[in-house]
Amino acid sequence: MKKENVLFGVLGSLVGIIPGIILYVILSQVNFYASIAAIAIIYGSMYAYRYMARIGIKNENYDNRKSGFYIDESISIFGTAVSIIASIAGVFIAEVGDMIIRFRKGFPGSSIGEALSPAINAVMEHTIFYLIISIIIVVVGGIGFYMRNKNTA
Repeated sequence: MKKENVLFGVLGSLVGIIPGIILYVILSQVNFYASIAAIAIIYGSMYAYRYMARIGIKNENYDNRKSGFYIDESISIFGTAVSIIASIAGVFIAEVGDMIIRFRKGFPGSSIGEALSPAINAVMEHTIFYLIISIIIVVVGGIGFYMRNKNTA
């Protein structure tokens, strides 16, 4: 098994979900099927894990190209699991964020703290179907990414 920097990989995975969360909320705000953004969340998480986990690890395949940039194409099962878990959390955060925005549009003087509890309740009661679809997309996408890029060494 190839060495990887787990701490940087986990941080990369968490940072990698942010663009997908933003896309998810934007699509939901324009009343588009936002669950499709779960693909961006899982792929962003896995690519960021894969890239960041290589920081500080000497790689015998590094070829001193002008850019000095090399990404190993493989990902470990641990990296896949971390990315899937981070992505599921990201989907939930995106759904809650969307509901907070909707709540604050309906009650303009409310704070984010006041909107948080009703937003979580709304996600769990009214949009659970979309949350489940997004989670399925995340898991299937994560497994597919792993199977295509699994660590063979």
